[in-house]
Amino acid sequence: MRIFFLPATQAEIERRVLPSSRAGLQLLKAKLGNQAGMVGAAKLALGQVLPIPPTDYGI
Repeated sequence: MRIFFLPATQAEIERRVLPSSRAGLQLLKAKLGNQAGMVGAAKLALGQVLPIPPTDYGI
């Protein structure tokens, strides 16, 4: 799989982010792919109805 925007993204990070803030920075491919928005929305919704901290849902 090609990552077309990676060089432009890296250039912008170099231009806009302080060196101390980008030390150790890694750009990684999202594990959830196109499902990330849906999973995030579901996690937020669960946080409104369950008295469990969002980090404990196992999502």
